[in-house]
Amino acid sequence: DCNLIKSIYEFLNNSPTVSHRYIRLLEHKLRVKVNKEILNFIKDKTLCLALKEVTLKQILEMSNEVWSIDFLNAVKKFLIIDSIGALNGSTKIHDLLGINYITTGYLTKAKEHYRLYYWTNELKKLTNQEGKKEMHQLLYEIMNTKKLRFLDPDYHIARAKFYNDKALEIHNQDTAYKDFLSKKYYLDDDFNDNIVHFGFALERSQIRKKGFSEVKGNIEAKYNVLDIFRRESYCKVNE
Repeated sequence: DCNLIKSIYEFLNNSPTVSHRYIRLLEHKLRVKVNKEILNFIKDKTLCLALKEVTLKQILEMSNEVWSIDFLNAVKKFLIIDSIGALNGSTKIHDLLGINYITTGYLTKAKEHYRLYYWTNELKKLTNQEGKKEMHQLLYEIMNTKKLRFLDPDYHIARAKFYNDKALEIHNQDTAYKDFLSKKYYLDDDFNDNIVHFGFALERSQIRKKGFSEVKGNIEAKYNVLDIFRRESYCKVNE
């Protein structure tokens, strides 16, 4: 419902700053989800060439205004920058907290990178090279980094696959599971923390769902076609 999307968006923009990191993660996740719904709406909208000034509020109200392609492209750029910035904030929080299965698990990090793959891929699709360069500079300032890989979809799809594999290792009692247990201590009562056990169970239930296997297959299909991760791209195989 478009009115619900508008209400959520206004809440995110007007809500007071909350210091609790988990609440911040939920806020980022909701913002990115709403942005994707708006972006899909813009893509589906019939475009007209007549120039018309429209506000984001009017877009969310689905009014019958005639919009220009230039304006809708400007809104699209805003959504891309806003979403990448929010996901970068989530990634930093997850990196700070580490794999604890209270706020952060391997599957959580895989989802973050998969979402970043989607939005950085939307950034890559932009045809205006000059505008794209300005967006890159702005995003580097927002993310406080000059590392080019953070805006590379190939990097994020590779990390999504990496963390998906780690999530499966955890529940198959493989290397990731042993590494996780090696950092736990009986004196800290780490093995009797019900929240951690609940986090494990929640992630296991997500893995058992049909949606996980579909996303996993999609990630692996995109990963397997990347030249940078294929041996054949760097050497000639003798036949």
